[in-house]
Amino acid sequence: SCEVDHGYTGTLAPADLALRVSALADGPRAVADALRFHGLLVDAIDALDTLLDDRSGDAYPEFVDTDWGRAESDRLRDLHDHAVELRAHLLLADGRADRAIGDLTALVRMRPARERASGLLALALYRAGRQAEALDELRRIRRYLADELSVDPSPELRAVEHEVRRNMQERNFSLRG
Repeated sequence: SCEVDHGYTGTLAPADLALRVSALADGPRAVADALRFHGLLVDAIDALDTLLDDRSGDAYPEFVDTDWGRAESDRLRDLHDHAVELRAHLLLADGRADRAIGDLTALVRMRPARERASGLLALALYRAGRQAEALDELRRIRRYLADELSVDPSPELRAVEHEVRRNMQERNFSLRG
């Protein structure tokens, strides 16, 4: 926990420390805003946890033979996948990359073409200290996109790859130097 001006106390995740330090320079109101934001972030993660825990399997399995049942099941599956990605994004923002890895790995296995999930997985792996696995995932999605879909990675995925490679090169340089 961290005590702030006027006796406010809050628990800070490591990823939020820089935000809080810069907020301290802006005064108590900025600190209160930062703590409120962190609380909203945690609330959003908790809400997504509940939503995802409550849902299992395909929706309307008894109607998959109908056009509307198949369409609705696909729509709900896509919303579920988006919720997994959103929760992972929030967990990364909160400095809890390790918690995002399991669900993202499962999602990428079930839907190998989901580029956003692959990018988030690579970023989570990297931030959890698993750099080689992060690069493996980036190579996998790049190869899948090229071989199966004949497309190049999106600018967002290329940015993740650039961040991972750049930071690994800086780390390797500092270890040698």
